[in-house]
Amino acid sequence: MTDEECLTFIRLGGKKAEQGIAQLYRRYSRPFKRYFIRHGLSQDIAEDLVQETFLNVVRHCSTFRNDCEIKVWLWKIARNAMLGFLRKQKPAHEDIDEWIDALPDCEVAECASLSLEECVREAFQRFGQDHRERAETLTLAAVQGWSTAELAEFLGRSLGATRQYVSQCRKFFKPYLEPCREFL
Repeated sequence: MTDEECLTFIRLGGKKAEQGIAQLYRRYSRPFKRYFIRHGLSQDIAEDLVQETFLNVVRHCSTFRNDCEIKVWLWKIARNAMLGFLRKQKPAHEDIDEWIDALPDCEVAECASLSLEECVREAFQRFGQDHRERAETLTLAAVQGWSTAELAEFLGRSLGATRQYVSQCRKFFKPYLEPCREFL
């Protein structure tokens, strides 16, 4: 069943709606959960946000205007659920001593136990903490395999502006990878 058919079923209500939402859930719940966790949220919160995302899909499926791909629309709903959650959170005030104690004793490239993959993963995590939206864009482009057109629709930018933005995101990420060069 295609995403379009799923939305049509949801709009019909009843058993058809259950089939439609179940199919979308099977298709998108794991990627949404990984997306939330990748943005630093706990498993429990990620699961709650997945549920909230699909509730919003059911609530708002009648407002979908076919002005973008359904996949993009679903990801916008997931992103908005996460942003809404984050807005409600009070900023955490960390004790500077705890923060310093949490720092590793060595630079990433100096830690003998790290592999290239671990180094890149940690670099991307730091990048995501400093540049959340840029990291999100790179994740959608590189990990999820979104096309430039899908990214443009999601970001609300033209194709040219999206290409330029993705290029800028990569340039911003490059310095974070510098400690990983020793593994090459």
